[in-house]
Amino acid sequence: MKIREEDIIASIVKRMRDKRSGAVSSVVNNLDNTYTLSVKNTFDIRVGFIITVLSNNYSVTAVVSNTSITVQSTTDLTAATSWKATTPIFMYGNPIDRSTENDKVPNQDYNYPAIIMFPIKSGSGTNNYEEEVNKTPSFQLFFMTICPFQDKTISDIHAGALADMQDLYEEFMFMARTEPGIEIMKSTYRFTQWEKWSVVAISGVDGSFRTIFNAPLTGWEINIDIPIQRTLNPVCKTDWRFQSK
Repeated sequence: MKIREEDIIASIVKRMRDKRSGAVSSVVNNLDNTYTLSVKNTFDIRVGFIITVLSNNYSVTAVVSNTSITVQSTTDLTAATSWKATTPIFMYGNPIDRSTENDKVPNQDYNYPAIIMFPIKSGSGTNNYEEEVNKTPSFQLFFMTICPFQDKTISDIHAGALADMQDLYEEFMFMARTEPGIEIMKSTYRFTQWEKWSVVAISGVDGSFRTIFNAPLTGWEINIDIPIQRTLNPVCKTDWRFQSK
């Protein structure tokens, strides 16, 4: 079975998400429908993020860096011994369909932070089946998080959401170095900063306008050509490309 380009990105994002977890050493019931979990590492968890505790998802209401995470819950969480993050989320698809899927989730906090990938439209390849690199697709990736623009100054956006998402895309680049079958160390990338990404509107066939990704998003766009090794999609020597005329 061939490995698709989106599978490669999904694998990297999953490894990023899986490492955002840890043990809970103690739990305090704050008697106001919130529980404070004592943890060793809070990673990049922020207020409004969603984490999983005792197999259910809860909204984070407070974070003390590398000390504790407080969540809102009407369920007793005092038996919790571990937690894990639900983000970053990986999203794939064309912008309109992907946005439609997102709109089905009532609470947009469940969708972000996210690494969004649109379908690949271009790239390069080789007809030399002896070369290690099979092809080099051009990836368009967006590292986005929710940022209520109306409540923040430009300085707040740059120091908060934009800085967080820069950390996220730099972490992605670092994690991609150990992803099997790709050679990201040979790549250069182009980046674009988006203070208010979701304000972009598109025209419908009836002349109407619609905002895609219906949430106040801030982050970075990364365009990168990633060489993919032939080992991910090996060619069988008996296929038509190796048959004599």
